[in-house]
Amino acid sequence: MHVADRRLQDLLQQARKALEQGHAKRAVIELWRAASVALYDRDEAGLEAIVLLTSAAQDGASARVRHEAVQLSAYCQNCLADLRTGRLRRRALADLFSLDRDRR
Repeated sequence: MHVADRRLQDLLQQARKALEQGHAKRAVIELWRAASVALYDRDEAGLEAIVLLTSAAQDGASARVRHEAVQLSAYCQNCLADLRTGRLRRRALADLFSLDRDRR
């Protein structure tokens, strides 16, 4: 397994665990980090998983966390569409979006 794949899977697992424990805010934070990794690697399956988990994060969350989850979901959906049409430029977007600065 590629290091970034493992990192993405770890972040998705942390988000799932946070959701199971009722910590939507923590889950959304982990999902933003996961999105950064998925975008860097152009990982469609990872972005799809993030979209699904953001829906779960909205249930019972505060208005602010719901808003963050909706934004993240829309962003990932747009990135998926761009990936599928070949319009997503990996480095420019990853650099702009990166929450994990030492990946550069």
